[in-house]
Amino acid sequence: MDKNNNPFFIACCLASKKEEMESLASGGTFKEISKKDFSNLEINLPPLSVQKEIVEKIEKERMLVESSKKLIVIYEQKAREVIDNLWNN
Repeated sequence: MDKNNNPFFIACCLASKKEEMESLASGGTFKEISKKDFSNLEINLPPLSVQKEIVEKIEKERMLVESSKKLIVIYEQKAREVIDNLWNN
């Protein structure tokens, strides 16, 4: 891996190309993509500083999503408790 690239940024770029890679894959039991086809995938790599900024933004968004998921669980539990109290009174 080139030190001028952020591995997480590259992973995100590859994840965004999932459908393209699936269309290139072949095989009966396990789908595989050839080294040639994989090496022909185009990924735009901005300067490392820009990659880092993008990764930071993605990480902030991911943290917000995780926090929101936790809040949903908490409020679902509170709603169940309120409903249970209503039925028990």
